[in-house]
Amino acid sequence: MKRLFYPYKFCLIAVIVFISVFLMSCIPDLKTQLQQSPVLQIDYWGTNWQQKPWQQRISAAPDKLVRHIRLDNEDQGYAGNPAAAEPIPEISAALESISSSLSPAINTMLSARLIGVFVVDDMGTSGMAEAVADKDGNKRFGIIVLDKSILLKRKANEWATWKEESAFRISALHSIKLRMTIETEKNNNIVNAIRFIILHELGHTLGIFSNAHPNWNDPLQPDQMNYPFVKLSWTMDKKKKVSSLFDNKFPERKDIKYYAFGNAKLAEDQIGDVYAKMQQQTNFVSLYAATNLWDDFAETFVNYVHVVLDRRPWEAQIVNAEGKVAVIRSCFEEERCREKKEFMDQWFDNPLKN
Repeated sequence: MKRLFYPYKFCLIAVIVFISVFLMSCIPDLKTQLQQSPVLQIDYWGTNWQQKPWQQRISAAPDKLVRHIRLDNEDQGYAGNPAAAEPIPEISAALESISSSLSPAINTMLSARLIGVFVVDDMGTSGMAEAVADKDGNKRFGIIVLDKSILLKRKANEWATWKEESAFRISALHSIKLRMTIETEKNNNIVNAIRFIILHELGHTLGIFSNAHPNWNDPLQPDQMNYPFVKLSWTMDKKKKVSSLFDNKFPERKDIKYYAFGNAKLAEDQIGDVYAKMQQQTNFVSLYAATNLWDDFAETFVNYVHVVLDRRPWEAQIVNAEGKVAVIRSCFEEERCREKKEFMDQWFDNPLKN
């Protein structure tokens, strides 16, 4: 039977396509959705959080924060499908330990501005921090999110090794061994893994609170390269492209991506060379610090507290296929990190003056 031609069907299809395109155009893009997220505004959080000491502001992530994390994962290219999770006592123990290591000025700042620590499962990374704006749009508050499913899996040294290896494509033979030590054998436990993770995220929030660096959610401008800490390692060209001061001698820096695992741009056989260049050519306290100016500050903060103040170990040990061992230790006693240590010495007791 011959098919008949019905013009109205094509008109109906055209109308449906038009409406679909129109509706899609009304949906904000991913970046806009993230910027407009209600969890980035203080009105969403209210004031009840101020009634507890900052070390006790721990709870399961609310639904809108979980949605925000999912959008951020999509934007950053991280795997994971986060869901709210109940807090664990190890987080409380880590926060109490941290507060005893911080200066009165920093504890006061956290009491006034840290809204809380929120817990999820399957975020895809160990933790994250976000800046929260006040009613005038100034980024004066912050939140921290922790992934319980990662926190409970590994003790401190095992977690640090797992995270560090995530920046490289590790072969099935695993012929080059990368081992991290951030605690002595006696103190190598889950609480101290969580402690190190939280210190990093606190570094992010404190960096925003104290104007040590610009907000990561805003487009960078040339004048923001003049922040005292930022200009120690970072620059911006005429096209507003940010790079480190060391990229000519350390081109691999641009390929560092943590939690990439099998998708990492850096291969296992580059581990030794990458760490050697970091140590010999830069002032970054860790490889993670080299990824961007915000992680640079967070890593400098956590290593300053962990190594300088608390006198805990930080060491990367690389064993090649021939069994030769290279050891990279904290750089705070080295000339290459002198300016960053001087900055932290002054900032730690008076973070609002920098």
